[in-house]
Amino acid sequence: MRWEKAKRDSAAGRTLIAVVMLMLIRTTGSGEWQWQFPKPQGNTLWKTAFANARYGYAVGDNGTILATYDGAATWQLQYEGVTDNLRDIAAVDSLTAWAVGDNGMILHTTDRGYHWIEQNSGTSNGLNGVFFLDRTHGWAAGDAKTIVLTSDGGTTWSKAAMPSGASNAGVNALAFFSATTGYAVGSGGGMSGGGSIFRTTDGGMTWTTASSSSAALQRLKILQGTNTAFAVGSGGLILATMNGGTTWTPVPSGVTRGLNDIVFASANDYWIAGDDSTLLHSTNAGTSWMFEPFRGIYASVNGIAVAVNGLIAVGEYGFLARRDGHSPWTIINAGNFPSINWLAFADSRNGIGVGQWGYMLHTTDGGTTWAEIRNTLTGDSFYGAAYVGSKIWVVGDLGVVLYSSNHGSSWVQQTTTSSMTLLSVKFTDESNGWVVGDNGTLLRTTNGGTGWQTGFSGIPTALYGITMSDLSHGWMVGEYGVIRATTDGSTWWPQASPVASVLWNTEFRDILNGFCAGGNGVILRTTNGGGTWLPAASGTTRNIWVVKAGSAMGVRAVGDTGLVLRSTDGGVTWAPEFALCAYDLFSLRTLTDSVAWVSGDNGTILVTGSPDLLPASAAGQHTGEAGQPALFVLEQNYPNPFNPSTTIQYHLTRSAYVRLAVYSVLGEEVTRLVDGVQRAGVHQVVLDAAKTGVASGMLFYRLQAGDRAETRPCILLR
Repeated sequence: MRWEKAKRDSAAGRTLIAVVMLMLIRTTGSGEWQWQFPKPQGNTLWKTAFANARYGYAVGDNGTILATYDGAATWQLQYEGVTDNLRDIAAVDSLTAWAVGDNGMILHTTDRGYHWIEQNSGTSNGLNGVFFLDRTHGWAAGDAKTIVLTSDGGTTWSKAAMPSGASNAGVNALAFFSATTGYAVGSGGGMSGGGSIFRTTDGGMTWTTASSSSAALQRLKILQGTNTAFAVGSGGLILATMNGGTTWTPVPSGVTRGLNDIVFASANDYWIAGDDSTLLHSTNAGTSWMFEPFRGIYASVNGIAVAVNGLIAVGEYGFLARRDGHSPWTIINAGNFPSINWLAFADSRNGIGVGQWGYMLHTTDGGTTWAEIRNTLTGDSFYGAAYVGSKIWVVGDLGVVLYSSNHGSSWVQQTTTSSMTLLSVKFTDESNGWVVGDNGTLLRTTNGGTGWQTGFSGIPTALYGITMSDLSHGWMVGEYGVIRATTDGSTWWPQASPVASVLWNTEFRDILNGFCAGGNGVILRTTNGGGTWLPAASGTTRNIWVVKAGSAMGVRAVGDTGLVLRSTDGGVTWAPEFALCAYDLFSLRTLTDSVAWVSGDNGTILVTGSPDLLPASAAGQHTGEAGQPALFVLEQNYPNPFNPSTTIQYHLTRSAYVRLAVYSVLGEEVTRLVDGVQRAGVHQVVLDAAKTGVASGMLFYRLQAGDRAETRPCILLR
């Protein structure tokens, strides 16, 4: 929770292909978000499965699919655009797998996960488990006592006949001893508050109730080639059968935590994964179990599987661990990180994230890597940060202001007159800064924080956000729709707000154009310095924490449960972007329309675009000729792919002779959109394929302005 909370080339035709291939490799299209922290990703993972020792998958929330081709040494995030939570996966060989999840979702791949195709399960009930004997015969189990089966690899699925009664019983897992005989386990339908075991002898077409259990059962595994199977579930329950399911016998686990998965590493070496970092280990074929939890880990372990020479475990908040042979477990992603409440960047390389319990992350490469900073001064939570040159200021609970002069390598605590929670900080240069917080707290410094003076905000309630476009012009926002402004950096007066609900943050692109973000989906915009604030239709009632412009027309907003909105008309209309997760997102930093970061719960940091393609000195507040952008940038067209038209935006730092042309994949110019002198500033051009006669397929557009040039790919779909 927040509140505890990218030289020149005049011979374009000859060298275009080499340039654009580099761009294709390194550039992420606008609106495509990627995980920067934690790695490889931070969504909860539910299950993992390996087709052999090297090829495996893990699936989880928000359509997450991770794939590995080297025995879990590295993982690749496979994005298929679905947002359903994926609960289980079955891999029958190195090419073929099925994933199942919420709302009857079934995804199928035949090419190692490079492409996933949605299959029609015939049900809208959530699917919790999947089992395949081979490439054709498979079963999926789910909510409301649902089992579906296929004999053609999922081209068609049919619903199995289940025993009457307890229609709300969930089926969580299933497995087969043979093509005809199988078992399924679940919750409800058995003893009061307990679970059920179902049995089939006709290949899964009809099922009967074989037994009941004292607690819900979550997972079932069969030791193939034997009559042995184990089921695990709530309250530390372990059931075992040694006679093909005729009888099921409880086995003492020694724990009362929920048990979520079991794997047979060998004929005698068994492992069980469970809630709250639980691991149980048996070296005598499951007769007795030893408690071997992940020490220092607070995430639940949901799935466990055998990989090359060892084991893989997955769980809450993206938890991911590997055990090679008899070596200790290697934690790849510990999961359950403190929230990152605010991001600040000095340029396109150097940034800091601050959050709960004194947690800090720092990057020197645009977020490719983030390293934890441990300050020895306080464990209080941080809510705001400012980063100018090598200097960083961080604010948080109990009036804390921390300062670093060396990119966060060391810290001192600056003295203030406030003990109130400080929620936002803004510096216009290395000397001049402002801080706001609870009870109308306003602090001001003109010497980099060596001394902080108390200012007069004029209100007694919480102020959540402050921004300054220069030394004189600033705005602050807070409870009850409060907006206050200054034109001298010291004296603040009220501006008329069209809302009475809380405003969390305000950001201005210049002294005229700005935004406010608030509760209940509130977005306000102004084009006259706040003289008039107009509400925008965000299309949501969720908290919106930050709205920030990357250009005159390109604006983004972030909020609760993974909300990312984008506007291409200066904030008048908004459309959602898929941000990969459902965590609350509290912070948004933008360099250009196509380069931005967001952060939020569970230490989440996401990026869109390629910061490494920008100059190292690039920062959102910098200006160039006569107040124009200091960055020469060619934005990714939007929309992309497009049909028939798309908008191309670019930034010129100075007046220049400009040529913007579109090329085929062979390097042939197909149309010229701009050819003449243009002034410094932000420019937009529409590529209309219907008017230019451009053929469909892959295209490249190239901007040449004086001695600067940049190229980007785009796709025309007809």
